[in-house]
Amino acid sequence: MTRKVLIFGLATGFINIIIGLSTAPFWMEHMDFSTGEILGYVSILLALTMVYFGVRSYRDSELGGVISFGKALGVGVLIVLIASVIYVIGWSLYYKYMMPDFQDRFLDYSIMQINQSDFTETEKQTQIKEMTSWMESYKNPLVMMAFTFLEFFPLGFIVALISAAILSWKKS
Repeated sequence: MTRKVLIFGLATGFINIIIGLSTAPFWMEHMDFSTGEILGYVSILLALTMVYFGVRSYRDSELGGVISFGKALGVGVLIVLIASVIYVIGWSLYYKYMMPDFQDRFLDYSIMQINQSDFTETEKQTQIKEMTSWMESYKNPLVMMAFTFLEFFPLGFIVALISAAILSWKKS
């Protein structure tokens, strides 16, 4: 199991990085963070298809084609954990070396979005203050890594759940 989890976890993580890097030019130039967010989650979902194939490969090659829901979920979650770590490392390197001004640009973009909203002036100022405070906390590498992990892992867990349900389905 360890070999399959490692192979498919690394594949999932690296596929996500490759897709993410290939879509970055579509949103980075003008810092369209809304498009970047959509493309980011699409790349995560595409990469997470490997979770299904990893669990299926484990089921078929090591368990004779039958797997329990719990075992399938466990294998899927382990694949997602490895992929999540790869995602965090990839984003940390990308953030540091390719987008060192990300925080300032994202804060400016967020403030612009808040100012264009229908909120009252008081609500706008409160949200701007909260966003500025959040971006300040994002400077802490551990906070940044935790938030980055939380971008990937919950979606991966859902994919692992769905994969486990599909692959452990008993045919009558």
